[in-house]
Amino acid sequence: ARTLLSADEIARADRFAFARHGEAFALARASLRLLLAARTGLDARTLTFDYGSEGKPALCAGMAGPWRFNVSDSGDLLACAFVQGMDIGIDIERHRLLRDRDGLAERFFAPEECEALLAVPEEERDRAFFACWSRKEAFIKADGRGMRIPLHSFRVSLEPSPAGSALLACRDEEGPLDAWLLRPFDVVPGYSAAIAIRAATRSSVGGWVENSPRR
Repeated sequence: ARTLLSADEIARADRFAFARHGEAFALARASLRLLLAARTGLDARTLTFDYGSEGKPALCAGMAGPWRFNVSDSGDLLACAFVQGMDIGIDIERHRLLRDRDGLAERFFAPEECEALLAVPEEERDRAFFACWSRKEAFIKADGRGMRIPLHSFRVSLEPSPAGSALLACRDEEGPLDAWLLRPFDVVPGYSAAIAIRAATRSSVGGWVENSPRR
């Protein structure tokens, strides 16, 4: 994997305090390079990245063509999403014990989301929390401004498989609402994941998502 990386990526991998974290970073970045190379027709070793003001990666101008992508990792899993000509975000979250789960929800979630979370039976509440969190993270990553968008300023569904988009409400500056498609997707037990796409209208992405194989 390291043979595919740039010098700055190798240096970044070597800065991790624990070797396993550096190895995970190298594997993740090499996987991304190979997947991008397959789509762009470029050599994986020659790809160069640019980063937005909030650190969202993109291929440097002239390399990507219409391709845009996003990545997320949690636990032992890496998720990559690719699309042409649209803003995209993806997030994956490993379910884990949170000592102040309900307090975190009250701090970051919209009031309606907190109410929905408390209505979920306790044995299902961790799943609902991470479902909500992964959907919110996917949305702000697609927008590109990250945590500059307050997590409580938009609202998502906590349902395991909501009908239609899981995005229920957002501000005018991130809207219009019908330009967004936010969908959870299945990975493995113990994880929640979601993908967000912003295009001119939701209809322009709906068919693509419905007809794409689940991966």
